[in-house]
Amino acid sequence: MNQDNYSFTINEVPVPKGRPRFSTSHSSKRMVAYTPKRTRDYEKIVHEEANKHINCVIDGEVHVYMKFIFPRPKRLIPKRHPDGIIPHDKRPDIDNLTKSLLDGLGKLLRDDAIVTRITAEKFYAERGGEARTIVNITVNKDTLP
Repeated sequence: MNQDNYSFTINEVPVPKGRPRFSTSHSSKRMVAYTPKRTRDYEKIVHEEANKHINCVIDGEVHVYMKFIFPRPKRLIPKRHPDGIIPHDKRPDIDNLTKSLLDGLGKLLRDDAIVTRITAEKFYAERGGEARTIVNITVNKDTLP
């Protein structure tokens, strides 16, 4: 099987895709939709980090693995909780985290449609660990025309 693998880590707190916001255009009095600044900033960070590791436009069947790791809350610091990463079962929703990461990859993918499989997980960091997102992109080049 002819595959390429790209792996990188985004050392930021993961940010979910924000709901579109609307404002009125001053010149035409029409409603304009826009992505919230916090989401745009995170997508830019994702793109910049991915661009360091991917030096071409990806084409072929793509599997994207994402592991979102959030800061460990104080309530999970006591010794009765495990030292390693712990499953994160609170907001934000994993689908919105996935959307912001894929949108950040943006122009590095020939087309969003080439993503045929997504694996996403979310956790709290290990005790003393930092928030981050681990990304692994596997490209199956055997499916190219």
